[in-house]
Amino acid sequence: MKEVRHMRANNDYDTAFLGCSHKMQNGDYIKGFFDLYHGDKADIGGFLSGFLKIAEDGQAIYEFLQNAADCGSSLFYMFYNDDYFLAVNNGKVFNQAGIQSLLNVTQSTKSNPDQIGRFGIGFKLVHRLVGKGDGMEELTHGYKGPILFSWSKKEDLIDLMNHESIESVDNIDDKSSLPYLFKILITNFPTEPFEKVKDLNYEDRVLFSKTDYTEMCNNVKSNLEQYLDADDFNQGSLFFIKLGEGKKALLDKDYQENLKSGVEYSLNTLKGLENVKINGIQIKKSPLVLENGVISKDSDTFREIGPEYKDGDIHYSIGYNKIDFDEDNPFTKVEELKKSPTFYKYFPLGDEIHQSALFIHCDSISNEANRRKMHEDSINKRLIPEIAKFIIERLESYKEENDTEKFCQLYANLLLSDMPHDNSDWLKEVYYDIIQNYIINCIPTINGFSANASDVKIRHIDTNIPLSIVNDNLQWFKWNDNKNVNELISSAEKRLHISDYDIVDLIIDADIERLNKWICTIKNSVYTSFLNELNSTKRALSTNTKFKEKIKKVKLFKFYNGFFYSYNELVQYSSNAKYDYNDFTIYTTNRIEGIRTVLSSLTFILSEVNIDSFAKIKECFDIPRDERIFYKIADKIKDSSLSNTEKRCLIQHLTTFENIGDEKIKDLCMCRNESGEIMPLRKLVGRSYKIPTWLSKYQIHEEDYFAELDKFLMPEKAIYREIIHEHWDEIIQTENVKDFYSDVKRLYEIDASNNQTLKNKKYIYTEDGRFETSDNLIYNDKMLDESLNYKGLNNIITTIFEESLPNKSVASILKNEPFGLENTNLCDWQACSSEGVTLEDIKSIIEFCSLNNETFFKAFVIKYEEGSYHIKKRRNDYYQVYTSNQALLSFIKYNFSNLMIPLPRKLSDNKGSEGIISEANLHSEIIRQIDDVDEYKESLIDFIGYDARRAFINELSQICIDLDEDTSTESYSFKIMDMVCKVIDNDYDIISFRKKSIPKVQKMAEQCK
Repeated sequence: MKEVRHMRANNDYDTAFLGCSHKMQNGDYIKGFFDLYHGDKADIGGFLSGFLKIAEDGQAIYEFLQNAADCGSSLFYMFYNDDYFLAVNNGKVFNQAGIQSLLNVTQSTKSNPDQIGRFGIGFKLVHRLVGKGDGMEELTHGYKGPILFSWSKKEDLIDLMNHESIESVDNIDDKSSLPYLFKILITNFPTEPFEKVKDLNYEDRVLFSKTDYTEMCNNVKSNLEQYLDADDFNQGSLFFIKLGEGKKALLDKDYQENLKSGVEYSLNTLKGLENVKINGIQIKKSPLVLENGVISKDSDTFREIGPEYKDGDIHYSIGYNKIDFDEDNPFTKVEELKKSPTFYKYFPLGDEIHQSALFIHCDSISNEANRRKMHEDSINKRLIPEIAKFIIERLESYKEENDTEKFCQLYANLLLSDMPHDNSDWLKEVYYDIIQNYIINCIPTINGFSANASDVKIRHIDTNIPLSIVNDNLQWFKWNDNKNVNELISSAEKRLHISDYDIVDLIIDADIERLNKWICTIKNSVYTSFLNELNSTKRALSTNTKFKEKIKKVKLFKFYNGFFYSYNELVQYSSNAKYDYNDFTIYTTNRIEGIRTVLSSLTFILSEVNIDSFAKIKECFDIPRDERIFYKIADKIKDSSLSNTEKRCLIQHLTTFENIGDEKIKDLCMCRNESGEIMPLRKLVGRSYKIPTWLSKYQIHEEDYFAELDKFLMPEKAIYREIIHEHWDEIIQTENVKDFYSDVKRLYEIDASNNQTLKNKKYIYTEDGRFETSDNLIYNDKMLDESLNYKGLNNIITTIFEESLPNKSVASILKNEPFGLENTNLCDWQACSSEGVTLEDIKSIIEFCSLNNETFFKAFVIKYEEGSYHIKKRRNDYYQVYTSNQALLSFIKYNFSNLMIPLPRKLSDNKGSEGIISEANLHSEIIRQIDDVDEYKESLIDFIGYDARRAFINELSQICIDLDEDTSTESYSFKIMDMVCKVIDNDYDIISFRKKSIPKVQKMAEQCK
């Protein structure tokens, strides 16, 4: 090392002195090695702290890696614990120029950008590891520092590990195979083992002690011995450092956060360095797809950039992860790279983390001394755009070569890269914006590329449906919106301003004719996929006005006639905004599913798919309700020829229809009665109960019946109300009438409280075999008396009153409900006919009236003429009279034949009946009815009797007595005088008589005068 220290020495320097200068006792100053390299620095600590503080401890590790790469090493091993640090490579041995560069902070042997280390200041950073913090205290007071051993023969390394004795050799040159071994003090002073040098106080010290040597040898052996046989250690270099307080923890932290990943990516560009181990753990290269570019030193571009080193070309590389888009998590490696620095100068520029999926390495980046950050200078502002252009050129070349795979790999990584952070606006302008402008104008699609982002859609559709349905210019983005590429899709939406496009969007935007044509021509598997996808969308459909309007025009569902129909074709709207199916098509639903074949038999055309299986789509349609479908079925079924099996199936399913209860099903006209008429079920008599034969024509036809119909058919309790009462005139029977009435009565009584009676109908079967209403019939239960001639009564009632009697056999039944035949009084009826009847008939009716406590003769008059008896209604001026006096009878017939009807002789037994005027009453009636008694006095005197005589006498205007006439008992005078003598018994009458009496003699005498 003495040769190294003396290479610039002169008489004013003591090269064995570490420091800058020292004042001797004689007052002279002696300059030291530090001054030789750095000039006069009164404060060595202050000078060193300037570069020791510019980086963190982990950055020092890269310096060892840098050295390994620069010297062509194939391996780099690093070991550390709480006490020691060891870095080993198998590259070329240090030469004198390399050692001088290592020691000199301002000088470097690396004039070409192909070499990694350009600044002597870089290696100074490793000295931080010797102490706490920046290590200044340990460097300047503890004289700690790294020990370098560089060998060209494996035996030398083994000797070191075995603590072989060593000797210092002078005057060695680069041709020598001898190893180098020295300790570096205060960053640039080399000292040999056991060499006595002047410390900073200009005192003699051995600063590379036996202890230092022993510790190093032991550490090297414990760490490397296991690798000696397997690895190539025929040459190489190592650095040994006694770690300062807390350095292990800092190295551990940096290893986990930055070092490991930084080295993994750096290995892509570190020439032949492939085998890297840290504490025995292999650090493997994180393989990237690399694209390398060169800017020739002779080019105008090179001159415009003006890099620091002008002797070599500018080399750069871009790297990115190859993405397997089919993996579950295809972007794991991408995300790891994004968390790492974006820019590398062989090693990562630690602060340049821009969330980029690209690794960008360039040997000519202008960076700060701490190797963590790029300069915002003219070099970088001209260099970085060239790298961006190179990226674009690579993309364009892939396009020209039709290498879509490579294009998409690089494009996807660019798309996944974020914008540089806020403190790098200049970088955004010179790199990000250039890339952004390209990727937004060259978007990869399924069928090629598009320069118009508005024409590119992110496919969120699984069904194989062409975008040309919407627009011929539209294209699908290269990547679908599958869950495994969500990050890529998210970046595309953000950076390319393209939107996710699902099946709902497509339908809204679709050309309806193209869409319908596509649907009508696709395979069943595609059609099913299309429906399922639409129905399973997470988007709201029923509240999307545009979608609802459009979907109603889409021929969405295929029907069994082979055609597709849109909702608007199937459902018709009326002026009041109500909707209904057209006449022939019906959507299949869960309720319809089980009756498909039945409805087909009814000539309906049903959709092949069950719309209830697509509930979300169904919500967009105002599907006619079950009730409307029911009425359509009801209308069709009238003229159908369904089998009983089909009818049974239909009935069973109709009961499941919403708002369709039993009552509506009862109105279905789907079965015949025994007369062959198709009737509503409710109008058909069932077969689960017995009925009289006269109801059989109303019974459901035997061939149409099945037990499931029972609850819809007419129940037994409704037969009276629905048939008997409603169709009485049709069902009345003239045979076995009594049984007929019994059946009617029984059926009525089943639900009597809700049934109406027959009182207003012709419910009474008469003696003459007709049915009449009670208004046209005379009846009283007294007529059934055994003493009466019922036939005679019927004859006279029929003849005289032109009415009928109930048939005697059923009359008693008719007293009960629903008939309720009420008794009538014969006398309340008007005799209508002038026809005559027999004496027996007359006697029967008179006897009935007697039994019924009716006064026949107060209501009627019997007249006998022409051999028969005639009954007339009695009036005040027409009434029955009786007398046995023939003279009186003659007088009545002669004078009162239209007023007084003599009781026929053969009915004289009734002469005392109320209503017949006879005896004294008759005499008085005659006097009352005669206007001029004087006119009839000669006749009346012969038969008037009783109290009527007094009236007769009083009614006479005068009583003329012929005294000259013989007083024969037959003479009027005698008769009148005799009557007067018998009747007049009071003074009043006597006086009256005297006034009326005119003797005839006196009258003659007066004439003589």
